[in-house]
Amino acid sequence: MTKFQYSSWQNLLQEAANETDSGRLNEKVQAAEAAIFLRLQELSVLPGNQQELEALQKACEELLEIQTQRLNWPVNFAELKRREVILQRDLPNLSSRFLEPRE
Repeated sequence: MTKFQYSSWQNLLQEAANETDSGRLNEKVQAAEAAIFLRLQELSVLPGNQQELEALQKACEELLEIQTQRLNWPVNFAELKRREVILQRDLPNLSSRFLEPRE
């Protein structure tokens, strides 16, 4: 995984992925999830961050895998969360298409 300038989300994701104590895993996942969410908010107003946005998408998928495989979240819930992440990712593009003036 490429290291980005603001890599706190990457460090937290790595900590969650490496956590062996099931009691601490949930809090590590929550910390990574929060850091990813905050970084997505930061990037939403900055142009030219496609590479990091793609890495964040993969990080969300990795978190979902941890949640379903290691925290025993229901798969259907994980699928809903995945769709939510995709929607959040695509929403700015969709809204800008609707706000653009038609010719």
